[in-house]
Parts: sequence; structure tokens; C-alpha cells
Amino acid sequence: MKKFSLILLLLLTSFAALPAFAVEPPPVFNAMYWLRGTLTMHSTNPAASTVWGSRQVVFYKVLPGAYVSTAPYGNVQPVMGTASYMLNIYNHASLPIDPTATYYAAVAKDPIDKYGANPKEVKITGQGFEVVDFTLEYDQGPVLPLPGAVQLFISRSGNDIKLTWNDDELTADQKPPKIFGLNKAAGGGAFDNAKTDWVDITSSLVKNVNGKDYLHTQQVGGGATEYYYKAMWKDKVKDDLYNGASILESAWAVGKFNIDLNKGWNLVAMPMNSQGGADISAVIGGQLTPNSSTGDEVYKANLDKAIYVNNAWNKAMAIDLGEGFYVNMIGAAKKVTFVGDVPTQKVVYSVSAGFLRIGNSSCVTRPVANAGFTNAYGGADGDELYNRSLLKLIRQSGSWTGTTMFDFDAAGGFWYNRSKAAVGPLQWEFDPLLK
Repeated sequence: MKKFSLILLLLLTSFAALPAFAVEPPPVFNAMYWLRGTLTMHSTNPAASTVWGSRQVVFYKVLPGAYVSTAPYGNVQPVMGTASYMLNIYNHASLPIDPTATYYAAVAKDPIDKYGANPKEVKITGQGFEVVDFTLEYDQGPVLPLPGAVQLFISRSGNDIKLTWNDDELTADQKPPKIFGLNKAAGGGAFDNAKTDWVDITSSLVKNVNGKDYLHTQQVGGGATEYYYKAMWKDKVKDDLYNGASILESAWAVGKFNIDLNKGWNLVAMPMNSQGGADISAVIGGQLTPNSSTGDEVYKANLDKAIYVNNAWNKAMAIDLGEGFYVNMIGAAKKVTFVGDVPTQKVVYSVSAGFLRIGNSSCVTRPVANAGFTNAYGGADGDELYNRSLLKLIRQSGSWTGTTMFDFDAAGGFWYNRSKAAVGPLQWEFDPLLK
């Protein structure tokens, strides 16, 4: 059976890597939670030692996640010096504090000197302070979106896509924000971050009477196969820059992704970070065949099964990123719509030996050579990869070969057979934006 162990989150390439967990601010506890620690500069570069006040500490729950950030406080220190920071998680996070969950903290890459710190695991043990110290290194840490970008929350609302935002974070002249869309009607895993491909679609959306959300109508179970959304302040246009960089390209991206489920067995993967959490009730929701005495079924690799019967799931079950899962359509074929944050963060998985069920949890289709199987075994008995149609590729002499070649499809599920001759587990370094 497949065993996934997410061992490292590395090189977060854009702040879209830090999506928001909750559509509504919790609040969960009437209490305060704090993160504090020190920042140490690991450099002899004088330019990297005098910018403590501009640095931002980022706190989030990963896959999916949420963030808060604040500048640390402390005196400017000389080279190799330290500064302290203090972060009020509860007041700024809009993030449910779950004592059983694992969170992460990082220091954003400074736009001037390029120093930051990659994520560290944080365990919230209770009210009060948690301590995390960071050493700042060159070219580490997540890149934050630029001023002018607005974080969107996406959900299914009947047959429509609902887009909302935290209205309290915007001033009167910044709201309602402008919505920009990327229409990939034909699908195929075609997410593209280049601003030239995005269009201001605000006027085509239906604005709610409360003025705090928009509807993109008839996009659930239909409409474009893929559609992506970003937002900027009301007074911004897509070509606006901040210190020479594109605000739109730096912004968070959310999207919808339609998948056709045929009657019978379908091997698929969740293509994006579900903002409502990883449980099947949020990932798929009520989109399968209702009022069935038997019910459509979802199977994980460990044979854990959930059944959709009488308009409800019979149990809770998490759908993890990087995981292929089977949907057995007992009833008629259906088109289902996944929604969430577009994945942009590089992830390393360690995958055990044997037949493994994996998935392309991204909005980008790419050749298998770009799937990130860094230590795929290519000896006489090479590793094998099977797609949902059971076409096979085999690793030989440093490349993937087969009678019929296929791509590593966005939202596709696959079987990976790790060769018995291979030394150690497969190290799968997955970049969700690599084409």
C-alpha cells in the first residue's frame, strides 16, 4: 500500500503558496496566541544587516494554509547580529487555532537583499507564546504579494462560483476590488501566471447586494473547464507595477477545475488547495449522485472508503495533495468542479517501495520528465508509471520510455511502481508550476 510522508516544504516561489484556510474569520477561542523569537543574519554582506524593520514573519497552516505577517521589532544590529520579533497569531491570522494541527512559520524573502528563512514547523501547545528562532539565508523564504493585491476566497454556491474577500482589510477607495480572470475553457491543465493572459472581468460578474462578494454564474458542473481568478485594489489596472514588479503577477490565484467522472472507476487527484479543508465534504461536497441507496464511492490508496448516499457522506475522509484517489460512479456520469487556491509551492515527498497511487495535484499538465521523480531508478528493472488508462512508461537509462507516451496530467491520478532494485524510497520533488 502507498504511504505518503510529506517531509519538506521548500523554496516557496510565490506568496500564492500561502493560501487562506478559512472563508470566514473564526474566531475559535477567546484567547491570545503569540509567536516570538529571534532573527540572526547569516551573512557578512553589510547590505543584509540594516533592514530588520522591513522583514516579515509569516505564519500559516500548510496544504491548505493561511498566513499572517508583521515586521519584527528590535534594534538594528551589526553584521551577524540578531533582532527579535513578536507575532500576534490570533488577532491577525483569520485562522482557526487547532491544538492538534501542525503549522509553519517562515521569514519572507526581502525584496532588496533577497534574504529570508524557509519554513519551520510550529506546534501550538496552548495559549501564550511559542518560540521559533530563524537564521536568515540568501534566496530563502516565501515571496509576498505586492501592495495592491487582494486575497480572494472561493467557494461553490449552487451552480455558481462565489468570490469574496476580507472587506475590513481594504479602505473605501480600494473596494470593492477588481477581479481579473484567466479563462482556460478547453482545460488541459493550462494555468498561466503571465499578466498578459489575464482580463478584468469585474463587470461580467454578479455583485451581491451586500457588496462584499461576486458570483461567476453557471460555472459549477459546467462553464469553462478551468477558470482562474485574482484581485487588486479598485484603483488598479493589470499593468500597474510596484517598484518595477507586476502587482497582478504577484497576487494570490484561486480557481475552479472541472473533471468528468465517467460511470464506473475514475482515477483522479485534487488539483488545488481546498480552502475549506481536506475533508471530502469540502473537496467534492454534494456534487455526486444524490438519493442513491448504494451511493457513489471514493477510495483512498489504503482502501479507506467513503460513500455519498442520501445527499451526505457517510464518514469524514481527507483527500491529500499528491494523492491519487478513485471515484466509483455507481450512478450516472457527472462533471464535478474542484475549487481552491492554485498550488505554487514546491514540495518534496518521500514515497515507499511498491505500487504507489499518486496524483498531479496542480493546475499544470507537464511531460513526465518534469514531474520531479528525481531519483527514479532506471536500471534493468526500472521504475514504472501507469496512467488512469493503464498505459505504462518505464524508466530506462535516465529517461521515460513506452509504446504510447503520455503526460503527467493536471488533476490526474497515476500508479507508480518503485523497482525492488532501487535503493531507498522515491524522492519526489514536485513543482506545481513547472510545465
